[in-house]
Amino acid sequence: MEITFEALDHAYARISKNKKVSSWMKSNEGSFLANAFNTAEGSQFGPWQFGFFHPSTKMMVAINATMQPSISEPSEILESGNPIRELDLSKVRIKLDDALEKAWEAGKKHPKESFIRKLVILQHSDKQHWNITLVSQSLNTLTVKVDSQSGAVLDEQFGSLISQAFGK
Repeated sequence: MEITFEALDHAYARISKNKKVSSWMKSNEGSFLANAFNTAEGSQFGPWQFGFFHPSTKMMVAINATMQPSISEPSEILESGNPIRELDLSKVRIKLDDALEKAWEAGKKHPKESFIRKLVILQHSDKQHWNITLVSQSLNTLTVKVDSQSGAVLDEQFGSLISQAFGK
């Protein structure tokens, strides 16, 4: 199956040149790129969504990388105890399609599952990494974290979406 998506760096460069986004960045000095998010059903991804965090306000703003970018209202983030770190897109050596291949390889360990949805986040916690969650028809999830510089699989978790939602 061929997967289609706009390259992350192209989407970021495009929104950075947008007047509305440039104006927002200038008026929100101190905010930094904290994550990039995308999702797909089947093989077609949607537009990238870039999350910008402002450390003094502890608020996050999402900028959708559509042809006419939209900027969300600031929202509070849930405190996880882990600091939010800035993403450095220039350090991304492993592209999304390579990271997805590693997730699909991990998915082969669960042959009874039919994965139908992909959630992708590029983020920086301990290391800058791709956080890929595959959701199956039976509402099980496989989350694979892939180092965005080396391509090493950092973590792999399989579980029930229902159990995760209800804490069981």
